[in-house]
Amino acid sequence: MSKIKKIYTFGTSYTAGGGFEFGLSGKEILYSIYDNIGDDKTRESFSWPGQLKKLLPRDIDVINKSESGFGNDRMIRLILDIILDEDFKKEETLLFLEFSLLGRKELYSNQLDDFMILNYTHSEKGNTSLMGYTRNYFMSDTDTENDISKLPDESFFEDFVKNTINVDNELRIVVNDIIMILNLLNTMGVNYYLTQPPIIEPRFVDMLNLRDRFINFDGTNYMLELGLKDMYYGSITEETDGLYDDGHFGIISSKLISSKIHDKLVIEGIIDSKLMNLNRRNYEDLLSIINSNIKSIKNKI
Repeated sequence: MSKIKKIYTFGTSYTAGGGFEFGLSGKEILYSIYDNIGDDKTRESFSWPGQLKKLLPRDIDVINKSESGFGNDRMIRLILDIILDEDFKKEETLLFLEFSLLGRKELYSNQLDDFMILNYTHSEKGNTSLMGYTRNYFMSDTDTENDISKLPDESFFEDFVKNTINVDNELRIVVNDIIMILNLLNTMGVNYYLTQPPIIEPRFVDMLNLRDRFINFDGTNYMLELGLKDMYYGSITEETDGLYDDGHFGIISSKLISSKIHDKLVIEGIIDSKLMNLNRRNYEDLLSIINSNIKSIKNKI
């Protein structure tokens, strides 16, 4: 592989640094919890792509294209924007893809003149219900209110979900889109890896030669499995001893995930560096600082 100059990361809030929206109302305590740990207090810095950037040579640009709430629709749209651009240089570009499950449907709003996300949940029987809708989650209160005022009311979107979304059909559409974009990437010879494998049958994994695209996250191919064991261990909630309740990756999980991706790049000969071979025990000093901050906060309450 030729010299990589740009790395694009795509995905959901787990790639965006969800939970670490420093500066937003109600999240002020984050500054105190994560004081003196050596990382800039921004969502980008606390995301695993932000941590990966610190591990790579300075001439490699890491561009985080993920966003909270969004999923496969937005990722595929942005990938196409990049790889179909006439100035795209595939030899200098590497993509990391976090595929998501159902419940994240991207729409275009004429009122906003922009894309928006419609989030829904579904039961085992296939019944759907609205979870949320917005241009972007975690904007300022003023920006959120301004956007919502331009959109139809909640009942419109509730009816939309109820009357148009069939889970089996949505799954078929998503699988078709996934197969399309991965086949296109393969055909074009684009460099990419999967941080969270897509929801497709094993036969398609083999058909598309995806196994070499997986990353070894301590015995699993799933970033979420390493970052959130049992959907809890490694979360912000666990890392802050419950002081800040949020199920996204804690900073230690972000650092650990970025170290595994760094090691994948070393093994593949993409970067010239030594394997880190880290696990959670390597971050005990960092956890001690966080625990000390938490104790100080609790003593003031």
